[in-house]
Amino acid sequence: MGSPLAPVLANLFMGPFEKLWLKNFPGSTILFYRRYVDDTFCLCNSNRDATIFFDYINSRHPNINFTSYSYKVGLIKTLVNKAYKINNTWLGFHEDINKLTNILKNNLFPAHLIEKIINRYIGGTQSNHHPLGSLPTTSPTFYFKLPYIGNFSAITPKKIRHFITRYCNDLDIKLVFSSFKISNLFGVKDPVPDGLRSHVVYKLVCAGCNACYVGETCRHFSTRVREHLVSDRASHIFKHLKILHIVTLFAQQITFMF
Repeated sequence: MGSPLAPVLANLFMGPFEKLWLKNFPGSTILFYRRYVDDTFCLCNSNRDATIFFDYINSRHPNINFTSYSYKVGLIKTLVNKAYKINNTWLGFHEDINKLTNILKNNLFPAHLIEKIINRYIGGTQSNHHPLGSLPTTSPTFYFKLPYIGNFSAITPKKIRHFITRYCNDLDIKLVFSSFKISNLFGVKDPVPDGLRSHVVYKLVCAGCNACYVGETCRHFSTRVREHLVSDRASHIFKHLKILHIVTLFAQQITFMF
């Protein structure tokens, strides 16, 4: 409908057909019918009557195809159920529900429909829900990694679980064993100085003002910096130096890409 003539042509084409279709509709009387260009709004006595009327007008002309619009109630139920399951406290659930409500309203869902579904869910109409105010509380799980050392690794979990059960029963601790390699004790590579790193994204910050320059290079970083300082025509850094600023490099602000 991008043409300026589209509204006029739509009214000329649809006007006579609409009157004839509404007059000859065999079902219940349509309570309200209005159309704006290619958007139609109508009210029926029931969902069944709306479905019958929708099928009727879609069968009137081979070149006209109406599409129905309805609110996805199942989407609201799914999102509320997800918010319930990922929270273990009432406060967290309440905050997520407020965020969810705002998002749904911004997407043109009716406020009364949102509140109805949320209240029905919280009210415990489904058998697998907890009553309001008694959301299950679970302690966080702590994972610890230990090196695998033969029989010692088979005995250690039992002793640790016995100790936890006796002195801190409310903690949920999981032990994970990893293979131990001698190579982990030795560094096989020397650290590469920042100036010799390649394929990096870097940031140059001016010490005299808030100006900064972000660039990337596939060559050694020190080589690229020297190019900035000696290139009179192409380098923005060199041009900036002409106004008597001092450009300094903050190594901690360099992000390396591997």
